Amino acid sequence: MYTVKLEMKSIFGGRYIAYDEDEAVGFLEFHDNDECIKIHKLYAKRKREGIATMLIGQIYEDKHKELETKYLLATVAPEPIGPSREECTEFFIKKGVRVSGLFARYVEADTNRRELIERYK
Repeated sequence: MYTVKLEMKSIFGGRYIAYDEDEAVGFLEFHDNDECIKIHKLYAKRKREGIATMLIGQIYEDKHKELETKYLLATVAPEPIGPSREECTEFFIKKGVRVSGLFARYVEADTNRRELIERYK
């Protein structure tokens, strides 16, 4: 159905783009440092079709070794366009991504991250 390609890569991070045949339907930009892999931007043109999940899954697939010692981090905008802040936060936590500012939820996100690392090995 969809394919994901790493369109840009540097020592600092990269950008994944999801395609439906030749049409770009989503992207994820990330920054990689010593502590974490931070998701800067995540966009899916079609909602509730698994595009965002697939893009995050690609990070787990490509970086599962690094994620054994690092964590994924995302910042949810104060008023995101589309889903509510709570929906965005719940989505990221289910995908094993820490959400900055919600320190109490880190344990749950890290547990999910460990499970996903095992799945993508």
